[in-house]
Amino acid sequence: MPGAERLALVMLDASVAVRSIIPEVGTERAIEVMQLARFLIAPRLLATECAAAIRRKVVGGELTLELADRAISALSSSFSENIIRLAEDETFVASAFAIAIAIAHKLPDCMYLALAERESAPLATADERLARVAERRGITVLFVAND
Repeated sequence: MPGAERLALVMLDASVAVRSIIPEVGTERAIEVMQLARFLIAPRLLATECAAAIRRKVVGGELTLELADRAISALSSSFSENIIRLAEDETFVASAFAIAIAIAHKLPDCMYLALAERESAPLATADERLARVAERRGITVLFVAND
């Protein structure tokens, strides 16, 4: 995205975080979107969701255990080096719960929505359903296509 203006803050979901550390469809776009931001934020839940996605790739035979270990290490480094800043989920879980009830949507996704709304940050996602819900709520979406 040469010449693209940098955003102060981008809300990152697990679908983009995983694509940024494991080469797959959408990896280049995920990295481009992440580079648009001066700061990346996410719910603390992101760490668990990323680890679960990496585990599914190992179990499904898409990823070796060695590569998965490297991915988990890279993910952990991104947190400890403040590349991705993890928010304290307890500070917005009530808002996420209210959103989940109001729109009949799963709570983990609503954690991302609640934090994006609180921070007035665009949401980077490769999840089409989450993108649609976010747009309906007035959240700007930076979509990472699966093609």
